[in-house]
Amino acid sequence: MQSRVDYDVAGVRSSSRPPEELRRLATVADAIVSSDLRRAVEAAGCLAGERPVTSCSLLREIPLDIPRVQGRLPIGLWEVLIHLKWAYDIARGQDLALAEQLRVQAAADWLVAQAADSNTLGVTHGVMRRALSRQLTTLGWRRQRVLGGHRPWSAWFFEAAETRVSPAPPR
Repeated sequence: MQSRVDYDVAGVRSSSRPPEELRRLATVADAIVSSDLRRAVEAAGCLAGERPVTSCSLLREIPLDIPRVQGRLPIGLWEVLIHLKWAYDIARGQDLALAEQLRVQAAADWLVAQAADSNTLGVTHGVMRRALSRQLTTLGWRRQRVLGGHRPWSAWFFEAAETRVSPAPPR
């Protein structure tokens, strides 16, 4: 199995291309932000064209626990086991450690600030996107639509509510 470090430094496969609708939507974004991991930066670059991309470590993927299994397993089976464990943790309400919850809160606050007066496109990773979705909703944002579900090159659209909950002041 690839190590988490190998996965984090991997870029976007050369054969992977964003769908036309996502590329079209990216052209109307005032700002493009991404995780600072290589695959997110490269994906944001594919969407940004010549425009700048702001990267932020707060948007990095949240690592999933790797189940303890003896022996060697095919990569596809590892993926199934990891996601089954994650689904179990979600069902128990224990999918994020406290440190990750705090990072998600900080990332959502940062995104809200970035999007204060602009249409902002954020490029992040699957688990972080799910956690950000939940936190943005808590802050009063509404998820408007989903393009592509949870697949690579998918997009989730949020809009600020009329009366948005303000983020808590720093302590």
